[in-house]
Amino acid sequence: MRTLHLLHKLFSKTSPPPDDGFLQVEREALIDVLLMAMYADNHLATEELALLEREQGRLNWRSPTPPELFVRERTTKVREALADPQVREELLHSIQSRLFSPSSVMRAYVLCKEVLLSDGVQTDEETLFLETLRLYLGVKENCPK
Repeated sequence: MRTLHLLHKLFSKTSPPPDDGFLQVEREALIDVLLMAMYADNHLATEELALLEREQGRLNWRSPTPPELFVRERTTKVREALADPQVREELLHSIQSRLFSPSSVMRAYVLCKEVLLSDGVQTDEETLFLETLRLYLGVKENCPK
């Protein structure tokens, strides 16, 4: 479960990360979005995992739920959402409602774009997911990277 390990490192408590400027619900929505991007094409590329590793320590996890448990639970939810259009729509609405600030919306969108492009190949499934996410988040079509 290298994915779970790398996502867990995003919230590592080994050294206190600087304040990331996000509310906890925004951090949780960001994890949902990253997981959706990673699983959009049903293939985890080494480059996608490396990108997550690079992002380690940037979010300051502040929840009674340990990050590894949260990621494990959300991975199950994301896989269910990607298999069922109704559950996917519910999850995207949930993500949309938990990203309050423009900076959290942009960070979610840009990180997803980076994840999807990190292996140098963007599949049709990934392109569709990114466009759907853009519409849900209200990101303009010509948004900068």
